[in-house]
Amino acid sequence: MRFNEMRRTINGISQRMLTLYSRGLERDGLVTRTVFPTIPPRVDYELTEVRAHAARALERLRTG
Repeated sequence: MRFNEMRRTINGISQRMLTLYSRGLERDGLVTRTVFPTIPPRVDYELTEVRAHAARALERLRTG
């Protein structure tokens, strides 16, 4: 998902807070960040397998 897509999806979040949050998710290994050398720069975020696995496990706990 592109950075601006996330920004439009999450109502009320500032660009600064989204940047800090997304960088933290990257640091924790939950998302990968890819920067494309375009003008303006294009930045994409994608869930890592660790995050996808955790989401599946949490869903199984939720649904019993």
